[in-house]
Amino acid sequence: MSLPSYAFDRTRYWFTAPERRVAQGDVGGEETLTGEPYIRAVLRDILLDRLKLTEDVFDENQPLQDFGVDSILGALIVQVVQEEFEIQMPVTALIEYPTLRSLSGYIHSEYFQGREPASGSAARRKDRGRGDADRLPPELIPVNVSGTRQPSFWVHGAAGYSAWFQNLSQVLGPEYPVYAFQARGTDGHSMPHTLDEMVDHYVDCIRRVQPTGPYVIGGYSFGGIPAMEIARRLQEQGETIRHLIMFDTYPAAQEVFDRHFGGYDDGFLQFYLANYFLKLDENPELAIRPDDVSHLPPNLRLVEMARLAKERSGKLLDVEDVYRYLRGGLECSAHAEGIYQIYKMRPYDASDVLFLRALDGFTGRSSQMYWRAQNILEGYDYVRPWQDIVAGEVKVVELDNDHLSLLEEPTLSIAAKHIESVLRDPPPLDADRYGDFLTSFAALTEFGGRLLADRFRTAGVLPADTSTVPVSQARTRLAVQDRYDRLFRASLDILVRDGYLRRVDDDLGATEKLLVAGFDSEDEVARRAAELVAAHPEIGDYVPLLVTCQAAVLEVMRGDREATEVIFPGGSMELVAELYKGNIQTEYYNRLVAEQVWEHVRHFTRRFPLSTAQVFEVGAGTGGTSAYVLEALAPNVNRIRYFYTDIGAAFVQAARSQFATQYPFTEFTPYDIERAPAAQGFEPHSMDVVVASNVLHTTRRMRVTLDQCRALLKPGGIVVINELSQRLDYNTLTFGLTPGWWLYEDEDVRIDGSPLLSTQQWRASLRTAGFDDAEFHGLAGVPDDEHAQCTIVARAV
Repeated sequence: MSLPSYAFDRTRYWFTAPERRVAQGDVGGEETLTGEPYIRAVLRDILLDRLKLTEDVFDENQPLQDFGVDSILGALIVQVVQEEFEIQMPVTALIEYPTLRSLSGYIHSEYFQGREPASGSAARRKDRGRGDADRLPPELIPVNVSGTRQPSFWVHGAAGYSAWFQNLSQVLGPEYPVYAFQARGTDGHSMPHTLDEMVDHYVDCIRRVQPTGPYVIGGYSFGGIPAMEIARRLQEQGETIRHLIMFDTYPAAQEVFDRHFGGYDDGFLQFYLANYFLKLDENPELAIRPDDVSHLPPNLRLVEMARLAKERSGKLLDVEDVYRYLRGGLECSAHAEGIYQIYKMRPYDASDVLFLRALDGFTGRSSQMYWRAQNILEGYDYVRPWQDIVAGEVKVVELDNDHLSLLEEPTLSIAAKHIESVLRDPPPLDADRYGDFLTSFAALTEFGGRLLADRFRTAGVLPADTSTVPVSQARTRLAVQDRYDRLFRASLDILVRDGYLRRVDDDLGATEKLLVAGFDSEDEVARRAAELVAAHPEIGDYVPLLVTCQAAVLEVMRGDREATEVIFPGGSMELVAELYKGNIQTEYYNRLVAEQVWEHVRHFTRRFPLSTAQVFEVGAGTGGTSAYVLEALAPNVNRIRYFYTDIGAAFVQAARSQFATQYPFTEFTPYDIERAPAAQGFEPHSMDVVVASNVLHTTRRMRVTLDQCRALLKPGGIVVINELSQRLDYNTLTFGLTPGWWLYEDEDVRIDGSPLLSTQQWRASLRTAGFDDAEFHGLAGVPDDEHAQCTIVARAV
């Protein structure tokens, strides 16, 4: 069942507003209003009628909320306005334009620029200016239509109401269009749809709004079943389903029938609907409890509950309206239960599924003020039947709330985050340009292997013929320092994989390819490098660092030169700065990071309007990622406090010069992520977001590092990590010269021969350190475990 919006009786409505006829000039001698004044007069009649107000107490400049307009009445008003003006006004308009005068101005400017609204419902029924095809059926509520991102369509629970999805839309924000279905029958008069009728009608409604896919379809409780059938039907019509979302939908399985139907008193639903009408989350003292009606026979209790709800709410509504709302929900729920019992589950392959599961049973802590807690499916894995029929992935997110309160706080924001990850499009990526980059990078890697082979060949490490020598002997001949043993072995692996060396157990031998590889001089190296850049300009910024590092690789291994002198000559960052901001792959992942940070901050500032979001970037380095994140956060300049940190004071000072003026909400300080926050002047558990881009792999022990990230974060805060998740030879041949690349002491959680972690290793490490809900974002269509690089978002428990 779902949280209700208010049902209305159109027949009753059309004939109970005599003021309407005066406003429209239907009564002899009255002047006909036009334009915005006409719209305002019609809206006034609607509100006076529905709110049971008189002219003397109604002020068109007073917020409608003051007169009792909430999410329940809001959905009602939107339905009536849609019918009256034949427009698609979103429920959010009542929030953005909260007074009668501002709302009428919005409707006039948004929908009637350059034309007049038709004068009267009767005239419009004869001559519908925009046509029936442009008017949404009353079963589809446009909760928010202002956004430009992926729309989503939500199917009601058993009780048939839709206001619950208004809460979801508020948390998702105005960028995401949201449409919610409200079942036939909630008005207490019309006959509910069968499942096939419902699916056919809802598919038609969806296509009126969004003619073609991809589609995101969701359903709450019972609504998950029609949502799945809608997705299936759209797929049969040749459309793409981006995702299906189910909010704690019980499967149509015998175990559920045995436990659920008759497993709780039918009277419970009456209390649920009546108490939701009373907004108990805001007014717990108004709760209607069983003792309030236990003295009455069962067939009289619904009337009494309607009377009590009307009386305790203080709303200027007829008790008959409240009774109709309760009866409509009960009748729709009984109808839905009948559909449930004859529904046959069958294979589903239209999309992956996001399943939000309640941990606190059917009625839990949030219901205890008016009903006992009850977990009717305790011990039964009711997700398994869905996993058995879904061909794709079923991602299960567990929420610590009960079935009836799943999308209320504190779990609403968590659910919305996962829903948003489904709706959000990744940053734009030019497929042709990216393909060229990958081809170019492969050529760069091949060139790097040849440079390394040339160094080994000219160093006289191996015999000039194809005979072998022990690996230890080769290491001795090169005089490799202990701190570079990992670099030496990783270099051998590259040469073996590239076919320059052959390895038999612990012995090495040159191949014919090595004997003919190499360059005649440094001038030839420079010439071949220039040719590579000319042929593959996409990797032009990568070549200088590679050539410089390989020219000095053996000296660094011997300890004759320090890697910092090679990579940062004279303290210059020129060789590395562009690598973090100058190519299509780096830009793509920097934008992914920025978007993830911004979305979390946006939700935070909406949920806590008086608080400042604190974002902490560790290992910010040259600021390649920081530039994108700071730009994304800049519109919320007064609600952000950003800490730019790095273990190197020189990086911090350079960043201060670069960013301080443009982003005054930023503070700059050295910080070592392997040490506790308190020891470095920061309050533990005070940050909302920790950002770490291409840095965490450089630490000694990932468990310690992630523990310290967790120590920075508030419960519910997130860490946003940008890392390579597959070993790249280019990194070994360049950054592998630095001792820091090989500092790690926990080889069991790293990719072999690299400080990097695979996505599976990240998932396990984050879970161990107290994070959950880990999400991996990368190239579209690539499975999590196949990402070569990814942006990871995980929530602190």
